[in-house]
Amino acid sequence: MKKRNEDQLLAEIAELKKELGAKRRIITNLGQFVEPVVAQSIISGGHLPFSKGERKILSILFSDVRNFTTHAEKMDPETVIQVVNILLQNLGQVIFEHGGTVDKVMGDCIMAIFGIEGEDDHAAQAVKAAIAMQVKMASLQKIFAKLKSPELEIRIGVNTGEVVVGYVGTAGFKDFTSIGDHVNIASRLEGLNKETGTKILVGGNTYRLARKYLPESFFERLGNKMVKGKTKEVEVYQVLLG
Repeated sequence: MKKRNEDQLLAEIAELKKELGAKRRIITNLGQFVEPVVAQSIISGGHLPFSKGERKILSILFSDVRNFTTHAEKMDPETVIQVVNILLQNLGQVIFEHGGTVDKVMGDCIMAIFGIEGEDDHAAQAVKAAIAMQVKMASLQKIFAKLKSPELEIRIGVNTGEVVVGYVGTAGFKDFTSIGDHVNIASRLEGLNKETGTKILVGGNTYRLARKYLPESFFERLGNKMVKGKTKEVEVYQVLLG
């Protein structure tokens, strides 16, 4: 009787491992097309989170390759695809490692959100991710050089504030995203790097929330700046690298 119970238990454990393995594969595969938090909710409860839209305070990160269109003109199309895939794979991994979610990819531009699951330190994680992305870019230069690609640099903007998280699109296509003024400011901060000659800029809200977890030495106040599309100046801080 004891032997039979042990065999039955081992069989149940083996079946459970098989089910868990299948679940992990589904989540991994879904994660290639939707955000991890969305994939997990689909598997666990069979429903889409934020289906009606939800207001949340998040940190939004935009990164873009400096002069990529000009660089791409000097490469053949196959090389461009290779470079972009290497770029997105590596930078996306850095974002995931810091608790972020890739909201969308637009060519060589990445939009990511932090705090979707309610983490208190999302602003600090976004700043740390931005720094780690710059470090990763430096390590990728040898790979780009082997592909005959020019040296590539990224500029990053981060902003924190209330946004609406949900789905937009048509009946046949839905895109999970975040929308709001603070998203727009994050994008404008990324672009402002060109004017200020910097690599990472963050807004005042991001700075204040991140300072709860990061030292003052990480930041340099650049004052209030006008950004495209805004009628009022935005408080801007540079994130210092090394």
